[in-house]
Amino acid sequence: MMRTAVQGPEWLLRKGLKDELNGRNWRRLAAKLATPGSNITVVVFGGSASTGFGLQLRNANWFSQFCSWLQSAFINTNIIQVNLARDATNVPMAETCWYHQTPPEADLVLIEYNLNSCSYFNCFSVVTPQIIAYESLIRRLIRKVPNAALLAFDIFSFDTFDVATPNNNGTRQIPAPYYNSGEEVHSMLATRYNMPLISARDALYDIMWSDKALTRILNATRKDLLRDTRHPTIMGHALYGRGLVAWGVRQTLALELQALAAGSAAATPSEAVPRPVSPLVAQIDGDSWRAVTVFFMSGVIHLPGEKGTVGQAQLSCESGCTCRPMLLEGTRRDTKATVATNSTEVLGGPACTVRITIKDNDWVRVQALAVVPYTNAIMHTPVDVGAIELKYSDGTTPPLGHRRRLQGQQLPAAATA
Repeated sequence: MMRTAVQGPEWLLRKGLKDELNGRNWRRLAAKLATPGSNITVVVFGGSASTGFGLQLRNANWFSQFCSWLQSAFINTNIIQVNLARDATNVPMAETCWYHQTPPEADLVLIEYNLNSCSYFNCFSVVTPQIIAYESLIRRLIRKVPNAALLAFDIFSFDTFDVATPNNNGTRQIPAPYYNSGEEVHSMLATRYNMPLISARDALYDIMWSDKALTRILNATRKDLLRDTRHPTIMGHALYGRGLVAWGVRQTLALELQALAAGSAAATPSEAVPRPVSPLVAQIDGDSWRAVTVFFMSGVIHLPGEKGTVGQAQLSCESGCTCRPMLLEGTRRDTKATVATNSTEVLGGPACTVRITIKDNDWVRVQALAVVPYTNAIMHTPVDVGAIELKYSDGTTPPLGHRRRLQGQQLPAAATA
């Protein structure tokens, strides 16, 4: 038990674990893993790095490799894998839709939503949409599977930029800034919810742009580990799953197994869900208001590489409810369509029939549709107000529940659920 080798030198893997803390439900998980015959259900949420995008065999992804390591470490248990990651998606889709698919018997849930969701510019604050969704996902998972342990794994995009030299005599390749990530805010949330966080950036940033260092330390080059700046090769998946994640889990479990061996209780008392960190998470944490949120992709029929505005559709409420019609439209920055989001508030129900109408000759593909709660009856401190105004002073669209507050509008009395 726990003697199964990990992938990579321990001094390097140790750098990836943010904090060694008394994680929520990790004592319970350790006790179950130490019980022969236990069924251990492990779930992952994330993007294409967690689905095995680019691998000849997708089931060789880092999550599967971690689960194989866990099975070898606890050979008398039965490790059950549930992969709820989806290509080309980010955390709001999981937070509103896919968390419902988490099996009630889940023992460990891993969250991998840094790579697809976060850069510095969209995850620098607790009031940015991606961070709101990240915290909301944590809270909804705690409520849905209250006995599960949680673990965050933040993968970094190891980009390289061509930057003009000071004398404009050519360009020089510069690594992506260390801070170009959401994990500083993720780390704060992980601490708040007693969730260990493992960082690929912290472990690998100083060596990923040096094949000499990589070869000396890992007997591999960058090309051996990454197929592009974001997606690992099969060797990179092994480093992530059997290395960084396995070491972090082993370290966290070791503390709990030691406590159990010393006679501590097999399960710590149930923890209440703490107050939200983000003031805007509080607005979507109840059930007094509802909105229809649609995740969609859009494109053109004959010109897959065309840039600019592409397919358009309109959502309207047909029966059982009322809502302001909303437009579903996107822009194409390159040859790949990306998931876009739009929301509209809904009055009435509980049954609601909506219609989506394609408005031109191009295409719109609906990825998911959800009815989500929100409320504006939240008191904000001056600090909250300042953070909100700093983020949304540039004219960007805030989350639906906050939009009215920015405009100074009041909800009509008839709209109160």
